[in-house]
Amino acid sequence: MRAHYTILLFIAALLVSTSATPSRLLRTEETAKDEDVTDEERKTPKILERLKTWNADRKASPTFKQAISAFKDYELKEQKGLFGTTAFKVWAKKVKALDQENAGSTMLTILLRRYDDITLARLIGSSKFSEWLKSIATDLRGALFAKWKQAGMKPNTIEAQLLKKPNTQLWGENDKELVKAYTAFFNL
Repeated sequence: MRAHYTILLFIAALLVSTSATPSRLLRTEETAKDEDVTDEERKTPKILERLKTWNADRKASPTFKQAISAFKDYELKEQKGLFGTTAFKVWAKKVKALDQENAGSTMLTILLRRYDDITLARLIGSSKFSEWLKSIATDLRGALFAKWKQAGMKPNTIEAQLLKKPNTQLWGENDKELVKAYTAFFNL
């Protein structure tokens, strides 16, 4: 009988010691994202993120599933300079054929799995100069602006995030145009 109490006491002591507050303060996930920290090991959020996308894929509409499948089939995930490839053009046409009304938001959702918001916004802004990408870029930009507005992101927040990214001198004019366009969209 005493052995049971001894084992329970040992287990209780073990549980208390493992759930104790650590002396080292860790960064929150948001802080790590803001500072572009990639040298820290953060396995749990990545696993949770993958589970979330897997669950969303399971519940997705058939057209969305076909768009994801086409993205994988054209091997766009591995492409460098994605917006300049002919495979991207073919994929975008396929997504537009699948769902004319929501093509921009469908493409945006898939592309946000590869790029973060600000990087994607910069790529969209730079692709507006290409004739064949102009309509795709317009759809993507509209969907991205709607997403930001729905999330309650103000233009000054977007501007601050753009300034945190590297190569601000290189993207200077495009960033200014992006903030100006989002400000106009936000004030509608």
